[in-house]
Amino acid sequence: MKFGICMNYKQAMEEYPFNADYFEIAVWDLKDFGKEEIGEIRTAIDDGRIKTYSANGLFPQDLRLTGDVKWDLVREYCDSIFYKLDELDVKTVVFGSGKAKHVPDGFSREKAWEQLYELGDLLSDIAKSHGQTVVVEPLSYNEVNIVNTVEEGAEYCRKVNRDNFKLLVDFYHFDNNGEDWGSLEKNKDLLYHAHIASPKKRTLPDGEDDWDFFARCIKSLKDIGFAGGFSFEGGRHDGVEYEAMLTRMKAMS
Repeated sequence: MKFGICMNYKQAMEEYPFNADYFEIAVWDLKDFGKEEIGEIRTAIDDGRIKTYSANGLFPQDLRLTGDVKWDLVREYCDSIFYKLDELDVKTVVFGSGKAKHVPDGFSREKAWEQLYELGDLLSDIAKSHGQTVVVEPLSYNEVNIVNTVEEGAEYCRKVNRDNFKLLVDFYHFDNNGEDWGSLEKNKDLLYHAHIASPKKRTLPDGEDDWDFFARCIKSLKDIGFAGGFSFEGGRHDGVEYEAMLTRMKAMS
């Protein structure tokens, strides 16, 4: 199991925690980057100042993935982003993007699922050309109205049925939804990546109740033989706070 932090690249360049196995870069940071900005991050990777592994925030909210989908724009965007991520050694790409995939009012859910299956094929094909894996992130019911639970995310992955289209569990959303912990064991063959934050405030652990929750999440992944990345994704903090949290999380693993 690898432990990382979701950070924007500027914060990572200034405050990268010494004990982080990687940082999870935000795709929206890269969207408008050219060769100069990509080169700056590449240099920091080559110098050992930062370590990359995964990326989140794949789609902007105004690029529709259900409803009125412009497939030529989606493909053009993905071609550009996945290429940039490959340039930065990012091989795990998180697909949550709740606002972009939210099913519009009155739109057929059956049609929305067909669109998401088509998108899964497209993402898998582009990612495969860069040696990357896409991981589906189920989000809580109060953020999106499709692909909400681990069970639903797993069903989505099985329908797409590609070897580089896998599943993520975000324990903040998992707890928010009141999901069944047994779904992790049931779908362990698909689980490839994980996120965590305080279930109360979506921040660093705040008190022993939060730490008990973190311990249960880590144990649940250990018990199913999970060996992927486990990223903290919460409110912005400085490197010192991250380092203390990662030290304690690693001790639990």
